[in-house]
Amino acid sequence: MSRRDLVIPDVKLIRLARRRVHDVLTLANSSQRGRSLINLGCSDEPVQRLVNGILPGSYIQPHVHNGNNPKWESFTLLYGGPVGIVTFMEDGRLAGVKSLAEGGVRGPYVIEPNTYHSAIAIGPSGLLEMLDQPHDPETHKKMAPWAPSEDASQREIEAYLGPIRNYVYSRLASRR
Repeated sequence: MSRRDLVIPDVKLIRLARRRVHDVLTLANSSQRGRSLINLGCSDEPVQRLVNGILPGSYIQPHVHNGNNPKWESFTLLYGGPVGIVTFMEDGRLAGVKSLAEGGVRGPYVIEPNTYHSAIAIGPSGLLEMLDQPHDPETHKKMAPWAPSEDASQREIEAYLGPIRNYVYSRLASRR
């Protein structure tokens, strides 16, 4: 086999410059939610590739990708961190925490279909998220009924998120 045999014609390569991740974090700084998202492809592609800029204090309501066609989702740290990838049982109990950090494991971590999950940024972070389905706004994700919505009051969100964040901080600190 020669090098020529390894070349696949007409394959589009996307190079994600660090500057682009910084741009996403700049947008997150001006966002009330403390995060910003860019799609690296089209919503009808078979695999969704997104860069998510997340700042400390941002609340991502736990959610699951199920619907008619359950999806896996993977997370890879591109910049910053650490980030705790948190999984939950069906009833809202914590199932696990995985750490993504520069100088440590950067991922990918794959969340299996039908698993409630969220991400908690300890430092400003750029994550590459991938999902194995075209994006359908109607069935993309189902929010956890036991967690406050992202539109809830800051007090309600903090009452819910505070203990989880403290647990994530303690888990990540013990791994350093």
